[in-house]
Amino acid sequence: MLIVGGTLTITFPYLFGIYDDWLHVATVAGLTVLVSLVLHVVSVLDFPFNSGVRVQPYAFEEVLRMIEGNG
Repeated sequence: MLIVGGTLTITFPYLFGIYDDWLHVATVAGLTVLVSLVLHVVSVLDFPFNSGVRVQPYAFEEVLRMIEGNG
């Protein structure tokens, strides 16, 4: 679904009547970068404990110790 939505978003500027080639290229390139970055963020946040950007479990472990009464 995300790839189809990204493809539709990138092809959407072709429906506009942009006559300057450089402006059309800049619009499509900007949307392509935007969609690529959003897809990357979704993939990174999908597995927060396994990717390069890690969420350390220290705070969760501390709260668990406090709940169990060992804190």
